[in-house]
Parts: sequence; structure tokens; C-alpha cells
Amino acid sequence: MLVLGRPLAAFLWAMPARARLPMASWTQRAPVAASWRAITHPAVAAIVHAIALWTWHLPSLYQATLRSDAIHAVQHSSFLFSATLFWWALIHGRWGRLGYGVAIAYVFVTAAHSGALGALITFAPNVIYPVYGSLDDQQLAGLIMWIPAGILLTIAAVGLMVGWLGEAERRMTWNEKAESKKQKAEIVATNIFAFCLLLFAFSSSCGKRETVAGDADHGKQLIPQYGCTACHIIPGVKGPKGMVGPSLDHVASRTYIAGKIENTPENIAKWLRNPQAFDPKNVMPNLGVTPADARDIAAYLHSLK
Repeated sequence: MLVLGRPLAAFLWAMPARARLPMASWTQRAPVAASWRAITHPAVAAIVHAIALWTWHLPSLYQATLRSDAIHAVQHSSFLFSATLFWWALIHGRWGRLGYGVAIAYVFVTAAHSGALGALITFAPNVIYPVYGSLDDQQLAGLIMWIPAGILLTIAAVGLMVGWLGEAERRMTWNEKAESKKQKAEIVATNIFAFCLLLFAFSSSCGKRETVAGDADHGKQLIPQYGCTACHIIPGVKGPKGMVGPSLDHVASRTYIAGKIENTPENIAKWLRNPQAFDPKNVMPNLGVTPADARDIAAYLHSLK
């Protein structure tokens, strides 16, 4: 749930205003970015998670956590860090939506080795952890670790499978829509061709980029002032090139904004002014963009074909 909430954007906006850009810039430094890419590789994250789980269940370390609050805190911190890293790599990794298959494979691998650990504890002939006091208590603990945790991981894998199938269906739907549009275009080809010739002649005579009721050049200058580059990579705009949000390269060629509303300059301007009006759960903050500035920024973004 923590990973699904995409906490990095909230963490960044929780910082003082003067610290946001420096922190976003620091995360883009080559050593930091390379390290983050390395540890969020699914294989690395899965191995780190497995090492943390198995290491802390060694009898000597497990007993030490019950004798020291500090060691106990380190144990649970490592569990939280390794598990968060594991799910972040699977959900927000470099593969994006194409990573469903990879994510399912690593979830099942994790379910297998964690279940094996629970089974070993359950079926151990002798007491491994004297703290339990009896073999029955130890077997009950192993059974809880084995079955309920395995069920949760299986549910997560099934959820990923449903998402994978849904993505395949959406892609198929897009292809069907494209084919339908192609057929309709062929029926009215003569009229469309004539309209395109007229539009091309008009665009050539203008000799400038489409601004769509806004000043694109001014919008490009406004983008750094509103701190947009702290979260997004925006072509042609200097800044820290943040990766909290998606890259806006070729944003004008996308069908929807945030997967919810039609991608038009007017809707981009409305989104910039109040993103929560379209999606109350959206983490993009209301930056107080004025209507005029929103039109200019939208004009520039709509030029990124």
C-alpha cells in the first residue's frame, strides 16, 4: 500500500520550498541515479528481500532481537526497507506496464522461498528458537508465516495477472479503434485530403509553431518558474529533470492526460490549474497557475509532438 501510494511525490512536496529543487537535482546526479537503477532491478530487489528474511531468521540473530530493542528495531527496519524496495521494483520499475510478466515471476519466486522458510520452521523436529518454549508454539509460528503470507503473495500475483490481461485487452481495443478509424478515413478520403491540403497551406503560410490560443515561447519560460521540472523531464526546458512524475516527451502525441481526459490544449490548461478537479487522488499539487499562464504552458506542451 505504501508503494502503490507513490510516496516520493508527497515526500518531495513535504520538504521546504527551498529544498525541493536541490533535492530533486541531487537525485539526478549520475552516481545516485545509477545506484537507484541498480537496486531497483527486480532481481536485485528480490535477492535483498530474501537475504533480509532468511538472515534475520537465523537462530542467533532471531534470539538477539528479543534481548535488545535496538536490534529488534534494525530487524523490522530491514524488513520494511527490503519489502518496500521489492514492491517498488515490481510496480514502478523500468519495464512499466510491460513488466507485469516479470513482476509475476518474482512474486511467485518470493512466495516459494518464504513459504519454504515457514515450512522448515513448521516441520522442524526440534525447537529452533528456545524463546518459543515448546515445539507447538514454534510450529504454529511457522504455519502462520507459511500459509497466510503465501496467500497474500498469491493474491498479489493474481492481481498482477489481472492487470496484465487488462493491459493486453486495452492494447487490443486501441488496435481495433485504430482499424475502425482507418476504415472510416478511407470512406471519406477525398474530403479529408482536401481539408489537409488547405490546413497544410495555412500552416506553411504562418511559418510558426501552433500555439493554440497561447504563447508557447512564454509558456516555455514559465515552466521552470512553477517548478514543473522538479517532478518531470520536459524537453527543451532547463532544470533538474525530476523523475517523480512521467517524462513529458511527445506529450502532445498522447491520447489522454493521466489516462483520464482527452489530450487537448484546453484540457491541459485546466489540468495545470486544478489537477484534483479531474482526479481527487492525483498527487500533483495545485501550483496556483493563472489562467493566462496555464494557456501559455499548455501551448508549449502541445507543441511537443
